[in-house]
Amino acid sequence: MDLKDSPAEAAFRQEVRDWIKENLPQEWQEKGFRKMLATDPYGFVGFFTEWNKRLLEKGWLGFGWPKEVGGGGASPIMQAILNEEMTRHNAPPLGISLMGLGWVGPSIVLYGNEEQKKRFLPGIFGGTDQWCQGFSEPGAGSDLASLKCRAVRQGDHYIVNGQKIWTSIANLANWIMLLVRTDPSAPKRDGITCLMVDMTSPGITARTIKQMNRHEEYSEVFFEDVKVPVENRIGEENKGWKVAKSTLVFERSGISETIELDRGLEALKEASRKLKKNGRPLNEDPVFRQRVAQVNLELRALKLLGLRILSKQNRGKDVRNDSSVTKLGRLNVGYKLDCLGMDLLGTYSQLLRGSEGVIDQGKWTNRFLAWPGYVIGGGTPHIQKNIIGERILGLPPDEK
Repeated sequence: MDLKDSPAEAAFRQEVRDWIKENLPQEWQEKGFRKMLATDPYGFVGFFTEWNKRLLEKGWLGFGWPKEVGGGGASPIMQAILNEEMTRHNAPPLGISLMGLGWVGPSIVLYGNEEQKKRFLPGIFGGTDQWCQGFSEPGAGSDLASLKCRAVRQGDHYIVNGQKIWTSIANLANWIMLLVRTDPSAPKRDGITCLMVDMTSPGITARTIKQMNRHEEYSEVFFEDVKVPVENRIGEENKGWKVAKSTLVFERSGISETIELDRGLEALKEASRKLKKNGRPLNEDPVFRQRVAQVNLELRALKLLGLRILSKQNRGKDVRNDSSVTKLGRLNVGYKLDCLGMDLLGTYSQLLRGSEGVIDQGKWTNRFLAWPGYVIGGGTPHIQKNIIGERILGLPPDEK
């Protein structure tokens, strides 16, 4: 593999950098969108809305989607270059409708009919619709196919009853991509249907879940006799598992980004120069240096793995199973990095943002306490290992 940009790729990379320099205020490039959100949430919302508009005008929202649905028709490599440069320069995310652009929209492009594409995609591009995913349930997390949230068809509607949990941004979303069981008598993967449900429908209740780091981005969602038009079904009835698998691949693929890990490692190195152990800068401690080197080596390997998969994507190869490898790798490196950050802080690691004496605004503690959500999102590690073992290595299937 040639790791250097081609002339066309190098030109596009420079175009992105020039555009960011012209459109992203210097303060944002220096602080990053997370710090801007924390210090000025109202200003963040206003700028993010304008940012979405500029990206849409530039044609960089849904950059890798087909042109016929409003996307940019870009290759996976060009999309990756855009993502890298935006992250490297601390730009806000690519679009307000994060889950819509990242996971729901691509599934609608693949499985939705023309009317559904015309109906749902403009709201995702314009940022007027926020989406969440109604997949996991209290008794169906790792084994998602055992879900019990029920939908019964009555004429031109489905009547939905049940519960979902760990639903990201359900408290902010106005639409949910919902997996429901429509045929209890069928084998569990054959009786699932995918519905697009308006979150303002009567009978829906969303309750946020407070995590250890005080954040509340996850919710449990309850459905009581919720009416959903049949026209909101994506794909065929009882064939929703196929849609779900594609959506989870999009999610796992997005998890494999390494730029953020790179930035985290550099921030940790910088902090180690300022903090001391036994009167000496921590970055001079041989044990700490060895741990930093180990994380750095694994991060480099993860980056090369990502480039290998990107190359396969660019050649039109199937990478559905590879996404499980990247998710496991990203979790492993990220967890080691954040554990190292906690050890770096010592007793200060007990302080959260707003506490007196907190270091780096409590960033490392916040990241560490958020890890249960990162581990579960997109499929738990043991499920990813099953996929790798059975579909990549050809091992016997896991006994149920």
